[in-house]
Amino acid sequence: MTPEQSSIRLTPKQRLVLQRAMRQRGQGGVALRASVVLLSAQGQSAASIAATLGLSARTVYE
Repeated sequence: MTPEQSSIRLTPKQRLVLQRAMRQRGQGGVALRASVVLLSAQGQSAASIAATLGLSARTVYE
């Protein structure tokens, strides 16, 4: 399976935790990572997430 085909499935509780983490600032990139995971769980590709968040696709993969 290629990275573009991988899918993240979140439970409602996991989604809630990530949404709360997105609102946290000053947490060493936790909010940004949470955003990446949530967008990926919505089915967005790494390239799309990178463009949306102003990151490189490599950063999204990592």
